[in-house]
Amino acid sequence: MNLTGKHLTAHCLNGIVRRQPRALILDWTAIAKRQLAWLVVRLPQLKELSLQGCSYMGVAALRTCTCPPLLSLDLSFVNGKNLL
Repeated sequence: MNLTGKHLTAHCLNGIVRRQPRALILDWTAIAKRQLAWLVVRLPQLKELSLQGCSYMGVAALRTCTCPPLLSLDLSFVNGKNLL
């Protein structure tokens, strides 16, 4: 499921969870830490996650939540000092 550059509303996040994608592309979105943490724990089938160009503050959610075992994680162009 490709949501590159989209504005992620609560309605959008609920739609993602309903569809249970195996691959999720959230490149260049302004996803917040709270949104990502809420989302990944509800996607047990997720195998590929792309967060290119997202802020470190959003991506940092992966350090604090239970994430499904991913086969691929793309953090290219993530801006911030302390990458995972």
